[in-house]
Amino acid sequence: MVWFFFITLFFASIVSFLCLYIFINKKKRKPIATVDYPNIAQASDSVIRASLDMLKNKRTVMSFNDEDSLYVKLSKLKAWFKRDDRQKRYAYFNFPLAFLLLGIIDTYESSGESVYLNKVEARCRDFISEDGELLFTFDKVDQAMFGLVFLRLYIITKSKKYLIASDKVYRNVLFFVADDGIVRYRKGVNVAFIDTIGLVCPFLIMYSEITDCEQASILAKRQIKNVMDIGLEKNGILPFHAIDLTLNMPLGPVNWGRGLGWWVLGLAPLAAKSSLAEPNEYMITLQNLVKFLDTARLDKKYWAQFIGHTNDNTIDSSATLMFLLASQQGGLESIKSNELLSVIKHCVNSSGVVTNSSGDTIYINKYSRAKGASELAQGLMLSLLSKVTL
Repeated sequence: MVWFFFITLFFASIVSFLCLYIFINKKKRKPIATVDYPNIAQASDSVIRASLDMLKNKRTVMSFNDEDSLYVKLSKLKAWFKRDDRQKRYAYFNFPLAFLLLGIIDTYESSGESVYLNKVEARCRDFISEDGELLFTFDKVDQAMFGLVFLRLYIITKSKKYLIASDKVYRNVLFFVADDGIVRYRKGVNVAFIDTIGLVCPFLIMYSEITDCEQASILAKRQIKNVMDIGLEKNGILPFHAIDLTLNMPLGPVNWGRGLGWWVLGLAPLAAKSSLAEPNEYMITLQNLVKFLDTARLDKKYWAQFIGHTNDNTIDSSATLMFLLASQQGGLESIKSNELLSVIKHCVNSSGVVTNSSGDTIYINKYSRAKGASELAQGLMLSLLSKVTL
């Protein structure tokens, strides 16, 4: 009888939860409230405070689901009951947190305040030991971004553990390289994703520069050359989401905002090795895309989740901030404080949290409908704020 009582109570709780969920979602959802900050300095202070609070989380803020649906909530509830933390670990040891760490590193370098560096190093104890051993399973190339974090920390601190950790990241990336020299986004899947360009190439380029590993530079250029050869639309400007390497055929749309963002972030470090006066092929490719993006900018301020005609003209902060940062990193133009402030108006709330960032992509032709805060957008905003005059 006791077990029957508890089982009845359990199912009654589930039914109550479902009824409450349905009732709440019948109400009209309020749009995300953003703030028109009076000046860039005040906005920066607010964003930095929110970023440090976000860094304390052991659960990823960015959505890794298609949408904030009842099914998603039930799946999370099921995982909680089963004590299944695989999804939580998948999201935590992934690129969003790496971008947040990079943004805080940029904040440290621009301000010189050691508190920011200390917090980054403290969080990195979750990822590497004092001997430089990786404390997480490297099972996706997205994690190469942690290698970029370790390289930046090595440059600043000269601590060997960060160089050792970056060596291990590099060797792990090589396990994703097939005989054709192309990095697979996931092992066993014969497809090259545009995500790889922005998530792996910046690490490979910096690793090559610091360690004099020419092969790392060759590998990065090989990925970009592959996209240039068969991964761009007929005008040679916009990249497709992916390339089917078996059929040698492009896959997916050319107007996915964050996909374009991954492309320009990967091009920027190589473009920066030249100049506007004497541009290399990477600079020219970056210039052509940025010129196109300028014509597609909504209200001359931001970009949506999909470029061009779309039924959602609200900002996608992740794509917008990627475009602005890559343009600066590539040496095309420096962002001005008033330009960044106009973007902040559309995506930063009163707490300093960067919102309106699309969730993690599900797959080719299947994109997240969830928008909200993310470590990715928060870190990108920090990096941009570190470059403007406050």
